[in-house]
Amino acid sequence: MDATDAVRWLQDKRVSMEDTIASLVNVNSFTDHPEGGRKVGTMLDELYRAAGLSSRTVASTRFADHWIFSSVGLAPQKPIALVGHLDTVFPPGVFEGYSRDGELGRGPGALDMKGGLVVVAYALRALHETLGIDEVAPIRLAVVADEEVGSPEGQPILR
Repeated sequence: MDATDAVRWLQDKRVSMEDTIASLVNVNSFTDHPEGGRKVGTMLDELYRAAGLSSRTVASTRFADHWIFSSVGLAPQKPIALVGHLDTVFPPGVFEGYSRDGELGRGPGALDMKGGLVVVAYALRALHETLGIDEVAPIRLAVVADEEVGSPEGQPILR
C-alpha cells in the first residue's frame, strides 16, 4: 500500500464529504452557544474515530468542550500536529444552515472550519483504510471551541 491507494480511496467520496460538511454546518456552533458546539464535537468524534483516532475532551466552563484526537503512530517519529476549531461566528437565528449555490456550498463553517475538518478527517481515513493510521507518524489534532473569540481556553491546549 502507498499514497496512490489513499488517493484512489478518496476518488468517490465527494458526495459523502459534502453530506458530512452539510450536517456539520446545519448545526449552529456559535462560540457562545455551547449546546451546538457540543453536538458538533460529538459529530467530529464519530468522524475521527472512523479514521482510527482516539479522542479525549478538555472541559470548558463557558464554551463547548475542546477535543484532542490522536493516533499511536510509529515510534520514535515526532507527532504531526494539526489544529482546528468547531465554533462559528454567527449566533442562532442570524445566518444558519447549509445551502447550494450552483457549484458552491454555503453556510457558517462550510469552508472555515467545518469544511477543513472534514477534509482532514477524510484524508486521515484514507490513510487508515489503505495503510493503517498507526503506520505513519503519530497524529495529534486539537479542535478548540473558542477560536472565534481569540481562544482564551484553547491557547494552552494548543501549546
